[in-house]
Amino acid sequence: MKKIDKFSDYPFRFTRFGDILIDNIDFLFPKPLLILFFVILFIISLFKKEAFVILVPLVSLYAYQYFSLKKNSRYLKIKRSFPKQTKEENQEDVLFRIKNPVAFSLANFTLVSEFTLFKNPKGEKFIHFYLDDIKNNTVFGKKVGVQANTGMGIKEFGPDTYEMTDATGIHKLTLTSNKIINIKVFPKVYPTKLPKNISSKNSINFGQFDSTMRGNNVNFYGTKEYQPGDQVKHINWKLSLKSQKTIVNLFEQNTNSEISLLLVNDQRLHFGADATSTLEYCKDLLLSFCKQSAYSNNSLAVFTNDGVIKLNKGAQFLAHLEIEIMQLTPQKYSSNELHHSKIIRLTEVDHLYKKIILNQAQSNQIYIFTSMIRGKVWSCYFEMFLKLKRRFQKIHLIIPYGLEQVNLEIQREDALVVASHQKEMQKDLENLKFLCRRHGIQLSLVKIGHHNKYKETIKDGFKRC
Repeated sequence: MKKIDKFSDYPFRFTRFGDILIDNIDFLFPKPLLILFFVILFIISLFKKEAFVILVPLVSLYAYQYFSLKKNSRYLKIKRSFPKQTKEENQEDVLFRIKNPVAFSLANFTLVSEFTLFKNPKGEKFIHFYLDDIKNNTVFGKKVGVQANTGMGIKEFGPDTYEMTDATGIHKLTLTSNKIINIKVFPKVYPTKLPKNISSKNSINFGQFDSTMRGNNVNFYGTKEYQPGDQVKHINWKLSLKSQKTIVNLFEQNTNSEISLLLVNDQRLHFGADATSTLEYCKDLLLSFCKQSAYSNNSLAVFTNDGVIKLNKGAQFLAHLEIEIMQLTPQKYSSNELHHSKIIRLTEVDHLYKKIILNQAQSNQIYIFTSMIRGKVWSCYFEMFLKLKRRFQKIHLIIPYGLEQVNLEIQREDALVVASHQKEMQKDLENLKFLCRRHGIQLSLVKIGHHNKYKETIKDGFKRC
């Protein structure tokens, strides 16, 4: 959208005498003052013809600059470029290319572009820069460095607003672009210390990486007919030639442990925004666990409120898991509280429980990544965790907590509310520790802090309370 300012864009407001200058600061721009000067000069020219001689060239200059800026608006081209995907904490460059192919120069160029990929020290999510002038018949490039510091996920680049004036600074041209570019920010996975896991039931030597299940071991297991998805390198060409069918070899499986992971992405249990949100901590902890488990040759199944990633392992599975977790957003629910007799139950919690039980496979241990906010929703989820204790031999609960970093990013009037919640949270955590000890659930509490200590936080994320 293109727009050249008008005199009506600078209304004069009659307020208190002490505030009249502050409330009408826009009226002091060149255009309204010049038009006001034209009116005064025209009135004077009715009585003195000498004033008319001054008025005519000024009005001609005003009109010339107006039509030159209007022509600029037709041919001016502004392009922006940025990689379509990047990684957390990477430093990237945004390139703006401004092309002014006409014979008129521009001045006071200002750009404001919304960008949710990064946040500046003031907490603002936009790119802003100013140029004194853009010469005629030139192409100008501007490079702006940004750091992907708002966490993983799909980030938006745009919309953009460009403001500029003619060479004399009288007329202002505003260009608005509503084009939004989606940029994928992949996670940066930090190492962590894995807790002790229960060995696989199918392991011959009880966790010494030998198993009777089919997998990717060097020990031959058998053959089967080729199906889409099987690896081409495992095709038995001699047997395929004899049988006139495509036959693949099967091998024993190397599995140390089968582990289920539950990431609760219910929006009602999480707080914070961007890289300091509890959901972001849960996602980072889960990915760190998965990466270390891949080195230990563990098989993993991941459950979320959105879906299921079935039991698998290996580098390809880990890459697929990173993409799925990167795209995971807080799950929103509308009217979801149902009353059965005197007990409040959430149907989505029951659906999640059934989903885990139906896809449990051979796993006998589960790690639960979630946050905690006091209320009926948390009570229903904790009841589900207790029900899972009957199905799994081991349950490990990982909960990010702490409102100190959130308190730094909110307005002053909300700080008192957050402080009261913080006192209640300490009591809730002590109560949670007691309940976990009572029911045999392992508990790890991860405190949300400054991003400089993030690596150490993830490293000790599974330390038991």
